[in-house]
Amino acid sequence: MDVEELSLAAQRLRYYSVLSTTTAGSGHPSTCLSMADFMAVLVYNKMIWGRDEFILSKGHAAPILWSVYAELGKINHKDLSTLRKNGSLLEGHPTPRMEGIRVATGSLGMGLANAIGIAYSGRRVYCVMGDGECAEGSVWESAAIASRLNLPITCIIDVNGQGQTGDTPLSAKMIASRFKAFGWNTVIVNGHNIKQLDKLRWDNGLTAIICKTIKGKGVKLIEGKHGWHGKTLSVEECADALDEIGCEDLIIEYTLDTTKAHKLKRAYKRPKVVDVSPREMFGLTLSNVNDSSLVAIDADVGNSTYLANYVKKYPKRSIQCYIAEQSMVGIASGLSSIGYTPVLSTFAAFFTRAYDQLRMAGVSKSDMLCVGTHAGCHIGADGASQMGLQDISMFRTIPSSVVLYPCDAYSTLVCTELLLKHKHVRYLRATRSKLPQIYSKKHTFKVGGYHVHCKGRNDMITILAAGITLHEALAVAKQYPNVRVIDVYCVKPILEKIKNDVVGKILVVEDHCPQGGIADSLPFTPDYHLAVHGVPISAQPRECLQNARIDRDAIEQIVQKVLKSEGVFR
Repeated sequence: MDVEELSLAAQRLRYYSVLSTTTAGSGHPSTCLSMADFMAVLVYNKMIWGRDEFILSKGHAAPILWSVYAELGKINHKDLSTLRKNGSLLEGHPTPRMEGIRVATGSLGMGLANAIGIAYSGRRVYCVMGDGECAEGSVWESAAIASRLNLPITCIIDVNGQGQTGDTPLSAKMIASRFKAFGWNTVIVNGHNIKQLDKLRWDNGLTAIICKTIKGKGVKLIEGKHGWHGKTLSVEECADALDEIGCEDLIIEYTLDTTKAHKLKRAYKRPKVVDVSPREMFGLTLSNVNDSSLVAIDADVGNSTYLANYVKKYPKRSIQCYIAEQSMVGIASGLSSIGYTPVLSTFAAFFTRAYDQLRMAGVSKSDMLCVGTHAGCHIGADGASQMGLQDISMFRTIPSSVVLYPCDAYSTLVCTELLLKHKHVRYLRATRSKLPQIYSKKHTFKVGGYHVHCKGRNDMITILAAGITLHEALAVAKQYPNVRVIDVYCVKPILEKIKNDVVGKILVVEDHCPQGGIADSLPFTPDYHLAVHGVPISAQPRECLQNARIDRDAIEQIVQKVLKSEGVFR
């Protein structure tokens, strides 16, 4: 393609990225817009699809990758309307469910390591990264390994200068100097200058092309502006953006359903309750703690975990690690050794990458409060790479650790207070979504505690759950007699005395993988165990629960089976 054709191709990628994310109601359009120009050059004039390999390390930019798939005829353009929907191959972050995707990406900083393994085949691998994930030490470990092995890898780094919560820490020159130090052929280029991009040689041994871009490029409303990471345009904003992008000659195979989008917008105001989500309650609670020894450590997700509440109030008692969870945990151990109490938070899934650091924190008897939000498959459309499903098992293995899993705003407040007073490594699992209020000031919480609900003299089944699944269990228990529910809000330690409150058949329901979670924490073996098996897919939160069979319908089936066997329910 010539420059004019490439420019039109880039606009098409922008068009479909904006349209598909607004249709989905979630996604990261701004980061797709900054990539469109160099992606057009790569796709049409540099990379040979079917021979070369491609990895989107910055997996949250999946909408532009799916747009490329549509443009290349690998999928139909109308398929873009299924982005992030239940059952769709177009997940929120790429997974191998889609043909041509070799590795799942989205947990940032791993794409280059994946590229090294794939490049052993002798094929050139094109790896697109973001400047934010270059804060990960694993990126530079991989850069050194790739240099020693002299593999055919081209890294294209989108340096748009913006992370989720602010400016990224590394400039284009800094990133280039680091790659150069590891022996890579490096070049800094205007990532929106298609003519300049097309003249470059993209396959010159180990090559790092550092593209200086503008986040949100092509849509004035969000171009170069903070606050738009992971935020889609409204229906009205989308319509204006599509007009601005142009592409008058574009054949659109699907259009935005404005009626559905407006309903979705109204649904976000639901339910009409006074409580907030557990993650937000954590942030509100922590921000009220005025303690000079408390240091908050963020991994560039503070506005999602609500750690930002504390950071804003006490900026001098806060450290921004950016997307470097391994360093985050290591820094926390260092702070603990000199008498500070670090509170560190990120998505539950991303703590798993720092397991070795957490293991050594246990060996060092470090004092730190770890808060994992976006836990379980219930987070919904972001997909499997963002779902914390192994976090409970990981933190349970650390000596002297405490794991608390509240189910509403009030219990989160009290559990946060408990963990702030505790010592050693402890973990608060904070659900992303708003949940109905169950508890109030009349309820007490303690390490090693639990709460019994729907207790009766003739109970024939006991359901043990925590967090989101507690709400599912209670919904069933209210419909059937002889069903008892126990809120195992303290997953570790679980005291032996819990046996005294368990009667009849035992069912455990948890939004966690089957191994190492609540069921494995108990001092007895359950008769039935509902957990998240396999790899979940992008869907709405309730659909994710249904897909995993940890929802109220799945619970009800087991309850009916037990009651029928006892002759109570027919």
